[in-house]
Amino acid sequence: MRILRDPSEIDYKGIVATIGFFDGVHVGHRYLIDEVKAAAAKRGLASAVITFATHPRAVVHPAFQPRLLNSFADKMRLLGETGIDYALVLDFTEALSLLTAAEFLQTVAVIITILSVTVSLQSM
Repeated sequence: MRILRDPSEIDYKGIVATIGFFDGVHVGHRYLIDEVKAAAAKRGLASAVITFATHPRAVVHPAFQPRLLNSFADKMRLLGETGIDYALVLDFTEALSLLTAAEFLQTVAVIITILSVTVSLQSM
């Protein structure tokens, strides 16, 4: 798995991605990632997780400091064990938090072509 901070570093024309914080990389996360990998393989595309270094709730509600299950390094190691091609790590900022889901995807898709997004109900 390649860990990237800049979407323009993805060397594929398109990707299949899932978006989330992925704390713990638990069974539900692994199921989504397996679905992404299968969809990507079917289309001959790269698979990716789009995640954040800082928990979004810590940005939206600064007084809230979530107790994380894993350190960032452990999360990257666990994601790497899933066989995903890329982990695109974005900085979750206040400006990013103000975007709608469509605006967020447009921002990322300006640089890379996301052909399919898999979202869990937990992230809604």
